[in-house]
Amino acid sequence: MGAGLAAAAPGTPPLAFGLTSGGIWLTNESTGTVTHLQSTTGRADAAVTVPGAVGHRLSVLRNGPDLLVCDVDAGLLHLIEPQRLAPARAATLRPGTTVTAANGVVYAVDGASGRVQRLDGRLLTGLGPVVDLGGALGAVAQSVDGTLSVPVRTSGSVVMIRDGVASPPIPVARPDHQIDVVLAHDRPVLVDGTAGTAIPITGERPGRKIALPVALTTAAAGPPSAVIAAAAVERSTVPILDTVAGRLLLADVHDGEVTMHDRQLRRVVEGPSPGRARPNRGEAPPSPVADRPERGVGATRPPPTLRLRPAFPTSSDRREETRTTGR
Repeated sequence: MGAGLAAAAPGTPPLAFGLTSGGIWLTNESTGTVTHLQSTTGRADAAVTVPGAVGHRLSVLRNGPDLLVCDVDAGLLHLIEPQRLAPARAATLRPGTTVTAANGVVYAVDGASGRVQRLDGRLLTGLGPVVDLGGALGAVAQSVDGTLSVPVRTSGSVVMIRDGVASPPIPVARPDHQIDVVLAHDRPVLVDGTAGTAIPITGERPGRKIALPVALTTAAAGPPSAVIAAAAVERSTVPILDTVAGRLLLADVHDGEVTMHDRQLRRVVEGPSPGRARPNRGEAPPSPVADRPERGVGATRPPPTLRLRPAFPTSSDRREETRTTGR
């Protein structure tokens, strides 16, 4: 049997379970705790209180048999060992620093200063020199082999960090564009929220650019027109939010197609219409079939092939398909 925790509530026998096998760990910012939910029942079977973390942003990472809990606001990284239901040790980071871990490789990323530090996952101390990328960073992504893909917004480039060593920057966007990286099938994809494009990174160079049908903003320093909706996806389709029009875009980086879902998301972004009550707990939400995406919606920058489908197509919808051919 692998490493596990022994948890017990008053009047109940102890329950042993693995920290990293089965179930999921969830954070609760209002209480400053992380809670484990069983994969079969969905019930909580253990909780860890993070010292001084009430009201703070928390993230939970699995690192082998251990858990790493990052208190982003306090700038603290806690190690939780399998034998305990409390942090075993902590390391001080700069407030706002995020932590990522994969295949036993742990990085602390200070997005404001552009500094990246590899950490010892057990001792929480630095391994090797700090990598200074020279400017503000976007959302990073780490593949299963431990490689960290870092978008440098100041220079409009992506830098791959392997074993704590940075590779030459890959130019992907104009300087100061709001760029982020997401993993699609464990491969990095750069999303340029300012230009409204998605670019898969193949090897050490950018792949074919996919134009997203987003409503671009005119202010370069304003909020991005497109933001990633997930840090990683198992397939080649990347979910992206059109923050201006309130649409969900699904960009397939393999074949360059973009699927757009319009009305259902817009109601979520803008909130319910005046006079329309929000569903109470236990009530079913409005049927998404009745809120199909509008067809023929104009795009500021159409991709080479744009297929517009409803989020939940009916049999008649499957027989219809609108294609818009780009320039």
